[in-house]
Amino acid sequence: MPSRYPPLPPEQLAEAKRQITAMASGGVSSPRIAAQLGLPVSMVRTHVWRLRAAGEIPPLEACRAAAGRPRYKVHAPKFIYGARLGNIRQIVSSLTEAERRWLGGNTPQGMTIAEFVVSIIRDAVVEDKTDE
Repeated sequence: MPSRYPPLPPEQLAEAKRQITAMASGGVSSPRIAAQLGLPVSMVRTHVWRLRAAGEIPPLEACRAAAGRPRYKVHAPKFIYGARLGNIRQIVSSLTEAERRWLGGNTPQGMTIAEFVVSIIRDAVVEDKTDE
């Protein structure tokens, strides 16, 4: 059965890969990228997988968090020690674009934004205890 998508010339392929990279880094799903660019989903998924494996784009969870679609939410009491609780989406959405880039770029590969934030808080608590 012939493919619905003819092979792309090298210059169009390079541009498609650039667009896929930009969109995937922004948290856009592979099926949505494929639909917007008129490309096969399998091609988009393969390219995104290779980019993640090479460390050229952050892990999926970091991209989703940067796009305001985190994986984890806090499902706990609304208050803890007098402070209102929120969720990772609120944290990320309150950051500037530069701060989001920093967060996404500094989150270790394989770790979610939530896990990274927890590690930052734990480090701060340890530092506070050593300063006493």
